[in-house]
Amino acid sequence: MLPLLATTLVGCGLAACDENPPPGALDFVPLDAAVVGQADLASLGRSRFLGRILEPLEAEQDIDALGPWQVHCGVDLVRNVDRVTLTMTASGMSRSEFALVLEGRLDPDRVLGCARRRADREGRRLVVESWSGAKVVRSGERGSGVIALVPTGPVLVGYGRLVRKMLRLAESNGPSIRGDRAVVDLLTTLGARRGAGDGKGPAQARRGGAGIVVRPPPDLRAEARERLVPALRPLADAELVAAGISLGSDLALTAMARFSEQATVRRLARDARRQTDAMADDPVIALTPFARPIEALEIDSTGRDIVLGATLTERELEQIVSEIGEWLEEVRGR
Repeated sequence: MLPLLATTLVGCGLAACDENPPPGALDFVPLDAAVVGQADLASLGRSRFLGRILEPLEAEQDIDALGPWQVHCGVDLVRNVDRVTLTMTASGMSRSEFALVLEGRLDPDRVLGCARRRADREGRRLVVESWSGAKVVRSGERGSGVIALVPTGPVLVGYGRLVRKMLRLAESNGPSIRGDRAVVDLLTTLGARRGAGDGKGPAQARRGGAGIVVRPPPDLRAEARERLVPALRPLADAELVAAGISLGSDLALTAMARFSEQATVRRLARDARRQTDAMADDPVIALTPFARPIEALEIDSTGRDIVLGATLTERELEQIVSEIGEWLEEVRGR
């Protein structure tokens, strides 16, 4: 009996064996999500380059940029949120319905108190309900967004219909985007929390990053075929499009598209190289701030994927930002 008890205690870590870990951000994202994005704000906030860009905004206390949370509630979403996960479903894309999963150091009671104070100040009626074990705050007006406070978990913000679906998914441990390794691997590779892109466990990010993966539904791809110029029309056939930014001592930009036919990939890669080579040799473009990014652009095709990437140093970035500012001033002065 004693050996069995000892084995049980060791194997379960002195905790209940059937106790499930709290859901990670990706556990809330449906498997059929058309858009999935993640931004590692904790690491991005430590970037010296990004800090220099945000410094003027913070100095001016730009209320519109920082949002009412910090102004009215003392909740700094930039510093208190470690990671943001964005999702949209195929049916919701046409209506711009989205939801955010916020992970970090957000006090649920403080968030709820702030929402109530704002509602009272604006003369709105606030309704607090329980959805799948989460405390949900919504306005009394129909069709408004909601804030869902998950016990021992993240905060969900977005359209009520989608948030309710996400809460039910995590509660039932249903099929989430975590089951699509292609999407999860892309998010990990493109930026957000490298080495911890599955949304669980401690952050292992080597640098700040953000990535987004889009799987366009058939109706959106059909619309793109009609609206895109002929040169870009093949992009409408992409089954998946992704982009990412990784920011540390340098800036790494990556964009990729996945197609059903390898021949399409080879043709697009060939045309893209031809266009970038022509722009790199253009004396007019050489006088603009875009010359260095074009020169740094690398184009690769592997199987059904075409990948574009560029890496710029912090000094190059500062120079480009400065040149863009000067260039815009000249354009306005004409």
